[in-house]
Amino acid sequence: MHEHWPQARVQRCYFHIFQNVRRYTTLAPRLEAGRQILALTRALMKIQNIDQAALWLGAYASWEARWNEFLRQRTYARTGTERPRSVPLAKPWWYTHRDLRSVRGLFRGLIKHENLFAWLELAPDIDKPLPRTTSPLEGAQNTAVKDLLRRHRGMPADRARRAAEWLLDSLTATPREPWSLAREEHWKPPPARPAITPGPEPGPTLGTSFSWEDGNGIQHGWAGRTHP
Repeated sequence: MHEHWPQARVQRCYFHIFQNVRRYTTLAPRLEAGRQILALTRALMKIQNIDQAALWLGAYASWEARWNEFLRQRTYARTGTERPRSVPLAKPWWYTHRDLRSVRGLFRGLIKHENLFAWLELAPDIDKPLPRTTSPLEGAQNTAVKDLLRRHRGMPADRARRAAEWLLDSLTATPREPWSLAREEHWKPPPARPAITPGPEPGPTLGTSFSWEDGNGIQHGWAGRTHP
């Protein structure tokens, strides 16, 4: 993306932002800092113009300032203290409110890279803002690719990739002529050779004749007796 569209702005999907925050805070946070950031995230979903976006940024900055010291609290490894899985055993401490710090890192990144309000800032018409979720993408391009692969189930991976590329090109504003994409090497591609994997070492061959070593001789004892 950076190679072909270096000046393109990226808008993060609001639905996925809320999903990420909810994963860290749950829908019923125990801590006041968690309840506040969840409320701010819900308010983000309702923004409709630049003025509201500016107010939201101010409210978020206030949240960071209020809970800055709180989010710096540490937990030290002691007997009976549960260590988070992602914390190395050699580390003697970790931040206590790691989930809330993850939410803060999420919003800091979105604000720094201007991925939060691009849908408002780049809208050509103030009355017709750009999409702020990936719902149009899911219902159009992504659904079309899924339908293509489902209808042509069983294609080799390389051929399925080519089919998806052709479909996506056909959905662009200026699709290319399909025959212009076909080159001579595509007409008769070399057959793919299956990889040969060495089999197990051959074991002893088993014959059909009786062998005393196998215990296949005449049996004596009670089982060998005949009854009148």
